Amino acid sequence: MAGSEVTVYVGGLTAAFGDSGGRIRERLPLFFALVIGINFLLLMAVFRSIAVPLKAAAMNLLSIGAAYGVLVAIFQ
Repeated sequence: MAGSEVTVYVGGLTAAFGDSGGRIRERLPLFFALVIGINFLLLMAVFRSIAVPLKAAAMNLLSIGAAYGVLVAIFQ
């Protein structure tokens, strides 16, 4: 209740899945940035070009977006 000093703890699988989902959601942009950044640097070193890594980074983002779009379409 609002204004009381009662502490409520929630447990079980639903709470655990909610916590882990929130943690993954927090870290996902950092993960994408690291993967695309390392990919960009490696491709730039191999091909000695800026166009190839930029195109590959754009395609990585498009493929990730498409995969998540399909997942949303299936589960909704």
